[in-house]
Amino acid sequence: MPIEMSTRADLRSLLEDARRELMAALEELDEQSMSAELENGWTMKDVMAHVAMWDEMVLPDLIRAARGHHSSLDAWDHESFTDQWNQISLALRRHFPLEQVLSELAESRQAILSFLDSPPEERLTSGPIPVACAIQAGHDREHAAQIRAWRERAGV
Repeated sequence: MPIEMSTRADLRSLLEDARRELMAALEELDEQSMSAELENGWTMKDVMAHVAMWDEMVLPDLIRAARGHHSSLDAWDHESFTDQWNQISLALRRHFPLEQVLSELAESRQAILSFLDSPPEERLTSGPIPVACAIQAGHDREHAAQIRAWRERAGV
């Protein structure tokens, strides 16, 4: 994943391309397919809710970074908390209808893209903002690959 981006446009492109890849993995899947289990009891709908949640969670830290403040996620112990947090956050969203999940998925990424229009360029091209954007893009691509693999196995 690239960490240092050269421009605001590079960050936007990174995030937009990764989201297009994720959405392409979902193309032509119906609601029944979106409810199919991918792995570990998670459905595609669950994964989309999970991706939206992480976009929503990172946005306040992007805003903090643009102000020159510390990120709350800097204190995140990935090894200790991520699986638990994913399970808790999914439990809070699992009952959402598919339409809401997909809406929140689009809205959460659009909120990040809109944020990228405001900070001075120098805040966007080094430090935590490009790192966070690269992580979010990688997250999209990770789940896109997971869905593509499921589709191949299922012949869908």
